[in-house]
Amino acid sequence: MFDPQALINRIHQYLGRELQSVVPGKDQMLSITIPVQEIHLRTLPEIKGEWFFWDRPTADECILGMGEALRITASGEDRLDQLNQALQQIHDNWEWIDLELTGFRPLSYFCCAFDPEDQMQGCWEDLPNSGLFLPQLTIQQRDNYCVASFSADLSKNLDTDSIHGRWMELFTDLIESLNRPHQPPGCKTSLARTATSSNRTQWQQLVEEAQAGIASKTMEKVVPARHLKIQAQRKLDPRQLMTTLNYLYPSSMLLATHLSGRVFVSATPERLASCNKNQISCDAVAGTIRRSAVEQRDTDLGDTLLTDPKTRHEHQLVVEDIKHSLGPLCITLNHPDLPSLKPLRNLQHLWTEIRGELKPEVNLLQAAAAIHPTAAVNGSPSTEAKAWLQQNEPFNRGWYAGAAGWIDCKGNGELAVLLRCALLDNDQADLFAGAGITAGSDADSEYAETELKFDVMLEALENS
Repeated sequence: MFDPQALINRIHQYLGRELQSVVPGKDQMLSITIPVQEIHLRTLPEIKGEWFFWDRPTADECILGMGEALRITASGEDRLDQLNQALQQIHDNWEWIDLELTGFRPLSYFCCAFDPEDQMQGCWEDLPNSGLFLPQLTIQQRDNYCVASFSADLSKNLDTDSIHGRWMELFTDLIESLNRPHQPPGCKTSLARTATSSNRTQWQQLVEEAQAGIASKTMEKVVPARHLKIQAQRKLDPRQLMTTLNYLYPSSMLLATHLSGRVFVSATPERLASCNKNQISCDAVAGTIRRSAVEQRDTDLGDTLLTDPKTRHEHQLVVEDIKHSLGPLCITLNHPDLPSLKPLRNLQHLWTEIRGELKPEVNLLQAAAAIHPTAAVNGSPSTEAKAWLQQNEPFNRGWYAGAAGWIDCKGNGELAVLLRCALLDNDQADLFAGAGITAGSDADSEYAETELKFDVMLEALENS
């Protein structure tokens, strides 16, 4: 156990020394990175204000951002281009102090809605369609090594004492939270379904309309979704929810964001894109079947998924969609000939990893703009499927099936597709789940698939 006050004092002195040479009012960002080996994040701490959290349990990779040094928002078809241009301007005027050569660069948090024209109404009100957020304090943990990056926008004409004071306020809040005992809930909370966008009969009609479009050769695949509203017996605790998801879904990417008084959470198995220098990786995830507690039955279910013609066709549409979108941006692009299984707690997916080498002038946000939305969450062809969803889906998706993740000051980063998600508001939650419809789809089976996907978050919420 470390001495909290000794750590706080060390960081206070370090920041104070480095801020002595800073000139407020300059048109630039400032970040100072310091090792904090005393800290080890195991899950989301109980903290105040606005924050974002990224956790990959099996990779021992955890990121926590607190406060906002900068927020840039955008909407419309060119929203990612707007954000990319803004990010490049920031990068050109970003002073990064890393005297102990940690190599951990400061990070911005990125998020975007599924639809660039989504007005973010209803449960999404006051949340941005898309945005970049530079936290004032970022904790990064990887391979049992932890650093803290403190950032400020010097153009806001804040004096160095104010910058120093705000940084220490956030850091002290974090340290106090990490040293508070974490009491698990005494019992599960019951959840009541209070509303849904599509009951079984309405879903049947939606699938029939989708298949009519497919039969007319307008589309090959479309991915409608359902919206479920939940009422809990007590206030839902995002910290406990992330702890539960960490235990239940350690191989998934776990994301949580607190903005405008609400918390958005996702436990997603699907990466939109990750980029390290000019190397890019994407996940094609499509095709779903349940798991079984009986080992042989579980194996048989996986084999069924791997060999089912309808599922393989649906999956191949996603692979081809990503290749078509990403190909012009890459020097090389490759993937395995056959998909693999991606097993999760209650279901398993077909998965193909697509890897490439980006052209020198292409970065992560530009690649994301080309790929999103993939056929896994939208359909194929992309334009026709998206138009069908806009006309027929009975709710606005908001961030569901959008993307979120982190981008460092050199343009490297990782973005996840926002699936298996919930938007929390006190003792209520909005959940979302979709299913890919092709000519051979059965409405009852696809309805059951959405229920399996809802179960991911419902089980975790019961323990929150």
